Amino acid sequence: MIGAIPFLFSSIVFGLAAGISPGPLLTLVISETLKYNKKEGFKVAIAPLVTDVPIVLITIFILTKLSNFNSILGVISILGAIFLTYLAYESITFKGINLDLQKLKPQSLKKGVIANFLNPHPYIFWFTIGAPTILKASRVNMLSVVFFYCWIIWKSYRLKDNHSFDSRKIKGFSKK
Repeated sequence: MIGAIPFLFSSIVFGLAAGISPGPLLTLVISETLKYNKKEGFKVAIAPLVTDVPIVLITIFILTKLSNFNSILGVISILGAIFLTYLAYESITFKGINLDLQKLKPQSLKKGVIANFLNPHPYIFWFTIGAPTILKASRVNMLSVVFFYCWIIWKSYRLKDNHSFDSRKIKGFSKK
């Protein structure tokens, strides 16, 4: 049990950093919250709960089996840049708020999952810090792995969810 404590502290620090770091996912949380409501921002905030499991499994596999993964990160970065360009274009060409938002399906979770899969940050984190730490923790005991992974995901999600504020409380912003 004592061997798991360093991994718990590491996960607290890394989870806090992941949760407050600005990036496409945090921007999407705020954007979806303002466009629709807090529930849609929440859906984007939980995207890492969906996307990080396969990312972690892939990075652990690659780190234990392969040595050169730069081309994979390059492809993910290019796809991420294309998706971010699309999101930027969508934001720039925004013509105002559609007064009949009930007809639009926000698809916030889908946007969050796509943004997180195409964001190079989770891959870089899990390749450079997360997966090596999980491999080291697995040599201590499985409880260390569980502490490390679950706490990082939980803190990252909770901090991003805190950014999905209620747009009705913003002065001058109302949906009629």
